[in-house]
Amino acid sequence: MALRAVPDHPKFQHLMALSGLPKYEVLGLLEALWHFTGRFTPQGNIGKYPDAQIAAWIGWTGQALDLISLLITCGWIEEDDTHRLIVHDWNEHADRATRATLARHKCSFVLHTCNTHDTLPVPVPVPEPVIISKRNTSSHPKPPKSAVGECADDSVSNSKKETNALQARFDLFWAAYPRRTAKGEAVKSWFKIKPSDELAGRILDSVEAHKTCEQWLKSNGQFIPHPATWLNQRRWEDEPETVGVAGREDRGSNNPAFLELEKRTPEEIARLDRIRAEMEADMARRAAGLPNPNGEAEYEHRF
Repeated sequence: MALRAVPDHPKFQHLMALSGLPKYEVLGLLEALWHFTGRFTPQGNIGKYPDAQIAAWIGWTGQALDLISLLITCGWIEEDDTHRLIVHDWNEHADRATRATLARHKCSFVLHTCNTHDTLPVPVPVPEPVIISKRNTSSHPKPPKSAVGECADDSVSNSKKETNALQARFDLFWAAYPRRTAKGEAVKSWFKIKPSDELAGRILDSVEAHKTCEQWLKSNGQFIPHPATWLNQRRWEDEPETVGVAGREDRGSNNPAFLELEKRTPEEIARLDRIRAEMEADMARRAAGLPNPNGEAEYEHRF
């Protein structure tokens, strides 16, 4: 989707300088921004989504506000009074598929009311006076046409718009969640919750926080819950226990249990992790009604 001349544009060089990223990463960043726009906001009004959702879909690993500030400063997106944020010159960067989608739904690209980067403001014509006929003094001027960028296709029902919005939010969640299993069940759980933009942003923030917790990191992530289970149990409301220094601060440096854990050697911790994994597998066998081949008291002698 990116134009070949983009890397030679001064704005591209400016973004490289401010972000400290190499050329190929900056080019990929802009490509991801335009793919997000074409898929979820084909009119260019990406401000309908919170900054955190935009950054999570793009794959930005830093603060979402830093990413948005960089793009605004370098002129790749613009602040707008109506749409909050719009992609600069999206009508030039959009691909054919996006243009075809807009034409099919009788929509237009949103335009900045005051374009401050490359072009002069578009003059607004003075409206002609409305002459009211003396024969019909009760007549009124016709209402103005819809503003630039608003869809004129009234055939799309509110329920369909809500469904499309929920699906777009789910796509962001699915892209961010590290264990993509049983997508159909996850979709059902998501539509059962029907999260708003604000709640979806909190869910995505929680997913990013859980990626550093002990349960999700150990054993190559095999203990990460299925996304449907995580949603059904409202696990985004949990406080994840992170590892490392941050984890110690979260638990409290005076916590006796945590201090006792720190005294254990790496070999002891590894042995306990193996036993814990075997016990969880045994619990799964019991839940499935299968006998334990090693006997009922298999783990008693290990502690």
